[in-house]
Amino acid sequence: PTRRSSDLYPSMKRWVDFMRANTKNGLFDFKMQLGDWVALDAEPGSYFGATPTALTSQAYYALSAQLLALAAEVLGNRQDAELYAGVHRQAAQDFAANFFTLDGAMTAQTQTAHILALRFGLTPQKWKQKTIQRLLELLEQQNGHLVTGFLGTPYFCAALSQNGCWQQAYDLMLKKDYPGWLYQVLQGGTTVWEHWDGRRPDGTMWSAGMNSFNHYAYGAVGAWLYGECAGIGQQPGTAGFCAARLAPRPGGGLRWAQAWHQTPFGRYALQWQVDDGKITVTAAIPPNAAAKICLEPGAKLLETDGLTFAEQNGCPTAQVGSGQYQVSYTMEQ
Repeated sequence: PTRRSSDLYPSMKRWVDFMRANTKNGLFDFKMQLGDWVALDAEPGSYFGATPTALTSQAYYALSAQLLALAAEVLGNRQDAELYAGVHRQAAQDFAANFFTLDGAMTAQTQTAHILALRFGLTPQKWKQKTIQRLLELLEQQNGHLVTGFLGTPYFCAALSQNGCWQQAYDLMLKKDYPGWLYQVLQGGTTVWEHWDGRRPDGTMWSAGMNSFNHYAYGAVGAWLYGECAGIGQQPGTAGFCAARLAPRPGGGLRWAQAWHQTPFGRYALQWQVDDGKITVTAAIPPNAAAKICLEPGAKLLETDGLTFAEQNGCPTAQVGSGQYQVSYTMEQ
């Protein structure tokens, strides 16, 4: 039988309550945490990345409370929504108090620390630009490569693109040398591996033991390809994809991208194509659903397929219902 989201709410609540019960001085602390596992900034011979597990544990405590509060809101449980929104606020405040210095520098100078602080919204606003700039510096120190593990890698591109660093996000995604996703492709990988160098150019393996060739962690970057590159996502405050936000962001020298997502309402699909400076976006919305099509800031519309676009948050945006639509634009110089 199909399970409803409300069926899972009690287990979500129990987990966050468990985390609340295992905080010490405001920080979630329970036995050993693996943290940013197999990050490349680990000490020689260690699987534990350089980002302190206290930081990663607190980041996920805050995120878990935030997601629970949002779920409670959608399910109409106002009392829980207010309670766990408060838990999230306190966890975020404790994160800032423990992992930022008085001048806004992070206590852990690692890529993953900055990624989680930005992606999970845990960076105090007054220090946000400093945190973004420092992440870019840490990336440049590695010649544009990541040295992140299981916790930092899935959110790296999103931490960049959601803070205006689209070029760096695409550059990171498309790196062909080690360590990077396309390195694995060029080594013959058809799935994403547990280790960046699971198979080396000479054919040798990283290890004959812990060396999966089909692993979730680094492959989680696929969420960025769907949600940011192709731009398929939910509208904030909605559930079950009854309303989508379709915000494609062409870049990286790619000529096209195409993606679809099957939902309880049916299939949302989006494709963009770049041809001699003209960008064409084709979107499909399933029956009884709705979407906002949000184009890039600075888009100069050429063809609108009868849609009415108005600027929202700096982006030309159109509200649409079920059906298929095609619009085209160029970017203002």
